[in-house]
Amino acid sequence: MSTPCISVIMSIYKEPTEWIRQSIDSILGQSFRDFEFIIVNDNPSREENILLLDDYVRKDSRIIVITNETNLGLTKSLNRALEKAHGEFIARMDADDISSLKRFEKQISFLITHPSIIAVGCWVIPIDEDGKQHGHIVRYETNPRWARAQFLQNSQVCHPASMFRRVNDGVVVQYDESMRYAQDYALWVSLLPYGDIANIPEPLLSLRSSRQQITSSKREEQRACAERVQARAFSLFDFPSDVDFLKLFSALTIYHNPDLLFEEVTALFKRFFADVRLTKHNSLALEIVYSTYLGFLRSKSGGSPNKFLRDTYKDSSPFMLRIACRLGFHLLGRKLSLAFKAN
Repeated sequence: MSTPCISVIMSIYKEPTEWIRQSIDSILGQSFRDFEFIIVNDNPSREENILLLDDYVRKDSRIIVITNETNLGLTKSLNRALEKAHGEFIARMDADDISSLKRFEKQISFLITHPSIIAVGCWVIPIDEDGKQHGHIVRYETNPRWARAQFLQNSQVCHPASMFRRVNDGVVVQYDESMRYAQDYALWVSLLPYGDIANIPEPLLSLRSSRQQITSSKREEQRACAERVQARAFSLFDFPSDVDFLKLFSALTIYHNPDLLFEEVTALFKRFFADVRLTKHNSLALEIVYSTYLGFLRSKSGGSPNKFLRDTYKDSSPFMLRIACRLGFHLLGRKLSLAFKAN
């Protein structure tokens, strides 16, 4: 049996069987067909899972089923799938989402023609429990340089819409099993030293939101995991590991908490910028940090442009204002570029 080009990895737990079937069918119907499909049953006591997977194994020889003895959670289940994978590329899929039938064709073409890209995602269409679109298309960052910098704030790739290289510089990809949540964010940050990450500017996945997804009781643990990854992202740019500043940055970007003391926020941002130096390696990342600061000032201005500008000037050091000018220049350039493309 020849080695497949792609290994698709998915874990199922207690999703409605109709959703699982829709998800599996969207993979089996891909226009690019050279793949193996590794599905981990992380709920071995659920009879519906067993019957459904047995049915698909009989129908399609590309499907490989791994049954956990007990519930291991998503991170460990995905690592079990990776241990079984043979493909040069790994495609993720979740059991409640639906892939466009040309998703693999477009992502594999992108990775082959862009050897410096180690992982690629795409834009996604949000759908509800009935499969109907709700809300606008989620447009992830497509410029690899900006995406790298924006990983300081959060993950820049939709996990179930991703495809990545299984081996990078001789290192086989694995998920960090200390991360029960935010395992995708941790994965992307761990891959950034090996190359760039991008997104195809086209919706190739329908992403389902439902009441059966992560509960509020688990959100605190999820956020704690995200904070740990965010600290790792800061270290990629050799930024100072100031615990107080990292907690503040997490409050602004992960918790979206604007109810912070103005004086404390400005003091910590000033201290951060006083301890860093502008380099080619960190220039865009510094602009992302400063844009977070501007977002806080804007929220405190109460919609007053004069107050916002006054606070920005008054509470920024000369170096911070230099970064602000660079940020404005880059954002203007991006808007002009998008305008020319639209025409």
